[in-house]
Amino acid sequence: MRRLRVVLFAIFLIGVLLTGVGAGLTMVEWSSLEYGGTKLLDSKYLVTEDFDFALKDDGSTLILGESYYTNRYLDGIEEDPAVPEGIVRYQVTYNQALVKPFLQYVPYDRTEETSEEAGEETLAESGKEPQIEAGEESLEESGEEPQIEAGEETREEPPEEKAPVVDGVLRLMRSYYGNEFRLFMENKDEMLSDLKKGRLSSYEIADITDVKVLVNPATRPRVEERAGW
Repeated sequence: MRRLRVVLFAIFLIGVLLTGVGAGLTMVEWSSLEYGGTKLLDSKYLVTEDFDFALKDDGSTLILGESYYTNRYLDGIEEDPAVPEGIVRYQVTYNQALVKPFLQYVPYDRTEETSEEAGEETLAESGKEPQIEAGEESLEESGEEPQIEAGEETREEPPEEKAPVVDGVLRLMRSYYGNEFRLFMENKDEMLSDLKKGRLSSYEIADITDVKVLVNPATRPRVEERAGW
């Protein structure tokens, strides 16, 4: 019985030793891995396509709304004489195996602005006489001419510039129909090859990789980027 205990204890010690050696070898292998950088998966399916939107002929302004892709890739609106006047062109580079971009147009709702204007009636339209506080007399009733201080000149207020009429908001959107299993099976060999070579990389799926907005120089004043839209 005692001999059996000795044998079992020896087996236990050998197991502990082997476990420690295995863990040590694993740590050595892990520490020796090199970082291979970021790799773009599915890059062979990348294509560049133009998506055009026609502005109205009423001189209204179009707002380019924010989205994840425009915030990440878009670097301002570019003027391009090759683009026809009245056209806003989104030039998008995307993975045709995973996504399909499209432009979403939302008309600007002026209901609130119209209701505010309707509630503001001038005295002439409402037919109400202006109320004058006690002790105040109009110049016509008093018969006195308005007195102008020396050195003071009457100034005509410049006409107020009307803000451009906003027609609507345009955003870049996309439909996703990718297959993650296909993506893994097509790229597993590259991942395993990196590990065999002692490299550990981070992999980024190619979705939409670049966005440009091109307009004719004559159209540029009618297209705006506004934060929060």
